[in-house]
Amino acid sequence: MGLPFQLIFSIILIAIFLYSAIVGINYFMERSQQAQIGQFAVNLESKVNIAWQAIEKSESYSFSLPKKIEKVCFANLNAAAYNTSICPEFEYYRDVAKSRGANMFFCPPEPVYKTGAPVYYSIDCEGNDCLKVKNHPYCIENKNGIVSFSLKKEIGDPYVYLE
Repeated sequence: MGLPFQLIFSIILIAIFLYSAIVGINYFMERSQQAQIGQFAVNLESKVNIAWQAIEKSESYSFSLPKKIEKVCFANLNAAAYNTSICPEFEYYRDVAKSRGANMFFCPPEPVYKTGAPVYYSIDCEGNDCLKVKNHPYCIENKNGIVSFSLKKEIGDPYVYLE
């Protein structure tokens, strides 16, 4: 005894619909994470620019990032004393990031790359190198989707220090 053609056709259509729904939801989740990563970089650069233009500033900030990103790292990629052991996965992207003047990257880079967002960014002040960190690289942990740090600028100092 066979199943009627309409029943088989209905089951196939339901399976196609469910598959399409899952793919669509996954796509929108990735776009959401991509937007969150881009917003993090824009907000950070904005806060660095505000601190750079100030005479003196010391303020703490917290921004959200997808939980799959473990760390946000800042480094002078041209420095000879760059410590590669902190984020060995980034070595694949390092030469391209260095050639584009990047000073911030995400670790591990794979979750960021999968969303379509850039793995590295150049945080600057109107084209000037204004952001300094204590170590190369200096990484900030992503704790439950929140990255917290402080920006400081002293009177007469042309640099903003990230701590």
